[in-house]
Amino acid sequence: MQRGLALGVPAAAFAASAGLVAQVRRIANAPLPHFEDHDPSGTYGDPAGSPLTVAVLGDSTVTGPGLGEPSHSWIAQMVDRLPHRVELVSFAKGGSRVRDVLLEQTPAALSSGADVMVVAVGANDALHATPGWHFRRDTEALLGVLRAVAPVVSLGVGNLAVIPRMPWALKPAAAWRSAFIDRLHSEVTEGLDGVVRVPVSELSDPHFAGAKPDWWTADLFHPSAIGHRLWADLFEPYMHAVLDGTSGLHDLFSRHSEPSQDAAGQSPDPAGQSRDAADGAEVTVDLRSESGANGGRVTPAGDTREVHSSGYRRCNEHR
Repeated sequence: MQRGLALGVPAAAFAASAGLVAQVRRIANAPLPHFEDHDPSGTYGDPAGSPLTVAVLGDSTVTGPGLGEPSHSWIAQMVDRLPHRVELVSFAKGGSRVRDVLLEQTPAALSSGADVMVVAVGANDALHATPGWHFRRDTEALLGVLRAVAPVVSLGVGNLAVIPRMPWALKPAAAWRSAFIDRLHSEVTEGLDGVVRVPVSELSDPHFAGAKPDWWTADLFHPSAIGHRLWADLFEPYMHAVLDGTSGLHDLFSRHSEPSQDAAGQSPDPAGQSRDAADGAEVTVDLRSESGANGGRVTPAGDTREVHSSGYRRCNEHR
């Protein structure tokens, strides 16, 4: 995650005084201790198992700034438990928003020959005030091109107000924005073939809400190895759901697609703040066949970069 915050919330949230708004902005943009990204790429799992390639895209949720080793990342811990010889390839970069993942990480991921795609992004969109309709548009495009070439495990967004370094004055805004972005992610992924949503907020928030200091790295902003181990425990069943080719977990946790609540107990209402997919017509996803393989191209408005996919290997071929 980037080291500054720019939370977008309803105007009423800070209507108490202009002075509070100024104070919040000053505190929110104060510098944080800097840690370099880790690259968890490597070989994991059972050396005698069948081969499986997993590509992971996203932000510092994956790169784990402040962790002692790249292998402490939840994604590395999770794939290391699989009964496969797993080649993990990470394209994640700290501070990324969903548009960054779409334009900068997806091209390489699509050409990696991955059997499973894992996506963890949205926290920076929540903290840096990405408009709701932008987030919806880019998430639809991102998942559209990824699921055309491989099954996808897509993480929702937890409550960022639990971060110890988050100033108390900002926690209500952080909770509202987190719930808002997570609600949009739930709406995009609902019933989407080839995509399994991980309801991060419902799974991990109860644990992190009362977490001890050692659950966080020295910057009090990113989870420590303990927090990443918890995530690996919580998210592992969703990876198995993809590998087994089932949608049972989606059905089991259908309640997680219900509106989340913010710190004040109010359900975030995207109405009027996010537009229908038709409004995002600037993003086009072309899944035409190219050279006998499923191909994909995404071209956001005003951007000439293109995303191409080649090949589609299902993970159950290696089971």
